[in-house]
Amino acid sequence: MRGSVLWLGLVTLITTSCAISAASAAPHVFDPASPRDNIEAWVKLAGDTSGRPTFRVTRMVAYAVPEDSASRPLFALRSISRSEYRRLPEGGFESRSLACGAYFDAASGAPINSFADPLDGKQVAVAPFCGKVSGERISAVRGLEMTAAFPMESSIFGRPYLLAWQIDGRTAHVERVAHTIWTEPGSGRRKAETSVDSFDAPVSSLTDPRITSIDVPSNYTLVTEWMTAMKLAGRPGKMLWLSRGSKLHSAAALPADLLAAIASVAQGRMVQPLKW
Repeated sequence: MRGSVLWLGLVTLITTSCAISAASAAPHVFDPASPRDNIEAWVKLAGDTSGRPTFRVTRMVAYAVPEDSASRPLFALRSISRSEYRRLPEGGFESRSLACGAYFDAASGAPINSFADPLDGKQVAVAPFCGKVSGERISAVRGLEMTAAFPMESSIFGRPYLLAWQIDGRTAHVERVAHTIWTEPGSGRRKAETSVDSFDAPVSSLTDPRITSIDVPSNYTLVTEWMTAMKLAGRPGKMLWLSRGSKLHSAAALPADLLAAIASVAQGRMVQPLKW
């Protein structure tokens, strides 16, 4: 009898231990209603939660969409951005990023230094550029805060960081939609725009703690006012920008032709550490 009791006790102990181990090893279930889960997933998609630098190479096509005539492509804008994220003590992340780009013909892909205004045919000058280092803070407490050298208001500021998710089986579709008003530093004009950043990713990669970066194409759509250099302020119509990009983890993998196109302004900045 005593042996039977000891045996039953051992079986119970083993069963209980296995149940505890299984519970502790159970994968985290992604919750689209959790700001912390949204933040963790977004940083995996946009960068790398481990803090390693990532690069994004994008091609954006700009379209003129006047109200009184047909829309038409204006140019392509190819760019390279470098980003780094670090965790905040309170949870969430802070980032630093730098982008440089150059203009190309939308049809042929050849570098350009001007494009034709769709309404009067005049040439609008364009040149390679590098922006200033910018950044953002994303926390479950305060939501999204951006570092900008100009006034900016947006529908995604000052609210819980919750994105638009659609989960179909094993694939998660996510969008970050922003309605923004900002003041352009050079012209002083207040501009209103709507932007949509989006990714498609395997659901399993969102919840696996071993994965710090999810390498899937990025998509970006922007509807905004006329480019200031076109001198069309007050003309009925908008501009539409459509972009698709890829994430890279090494500067050695960046496209040589694009590096050459921005060499005059980038001056090796893509490989230099970003200052915090």
